[in-house]
Amino acid sequence: MRKAITPNERLTATLHYLATGRTLEDLKFSTRISPLALGRVIPETCKAIYNLLRKYCKIMPSAICLQCPTLQEEWKKVAKECEDRWQFPNCIGAMDRKHVAITPPPGAGSFFFNYKKFHSQVLFGVANANYELLYSSFGSKGHVSDGGVFQSTDFYRTLESGSLNVPKEKIVAGRNMPFVLVADDAFPLRKDIMKPFSRKVNTSACKIFNNRLSRAWRMIESVFGIIVERFAVLQKPISIIDLTSARHIVMACCALHNFLRIKIPNQYTPLACLDDEDFETGNVMPAYRYSQFMDLER
Repeated sequence: MRKAITPNERLTATLHYLATGRTLEDLKFSTRISPLALGRVIPETCKAIYNLLRKYCKIMPSAICLQCPTLQEEWKKVAKECEDRWQFPNCIGAMDRKHVAITPPPGAGSFFFNYKKFHSQVLFGVANANYELLYSSFGSKGHVSDGGVFQSTDFYRTLESGSLNVPKEKIVAGRNMPFVLVADDAFPLRKDIMKPFSRKVNTSACKIFNNRLSRAWRMIESVFGIIVERFAVLQKPISIIDLTSARHIVMACCALHNFLRIKIPNQYTPLACLDDEDFETGNVMPAYRYSQFMDLER
């Protein structure tokens, strides 16, 4: 019998697939592995990557968490970092969802068809001020609303039960204010979730609040942007049809993102690739896309 595919070859092929998004038919020429074998090897390796990197980070005892804080002091540290960087007090994270294009399984009908007019599954995430994912979940069908995606996660159930151990309140500007997550209009307004005022409200105070909240909420938008730019497999429909395999691929990308942000942040995300602010004018300077940054470097 022929020799087995070595762990080094498995990892090389998987990282090549995640970084370039090339089809299995195309990848076989550079890896010298058949597309049929790659269809098995890549999901298996992605699952192993995620399970290994979860052990590297401090995590909750959940299958879909990355490094969600479990102590009140850890939540307060997350809030302090957000306040220092984006001047939004008592913010313990920014949450949002991203539609990841997939090839729907046979007989799926419109279950995965979203309002953007393509088939997808939804990646839900909560990010901190250091552009790291505190929590991520993938698998909701594309037609599900943002609120429905949020309520289907372990994070929501843990938040509802009080098991997240989030601090109750903190005095800000002489008033007791709760610790909150920031989100956009698609999510429900709760005591622990803040979203912008309606555009119909034009008072100066509301505009300032919306500006501050949007600057903090940009954290999760930046995280999704970085992941998609770095892992080109997410830039087009995932070619592996099996939904379980697609989940392993997406979650491996999330775990690798956190790992690289912790180990080599300057090489993985140069400062030009991150949003910055001119403190004299108050203007936020948007980041370059990674491909644009590479063009500048050349």
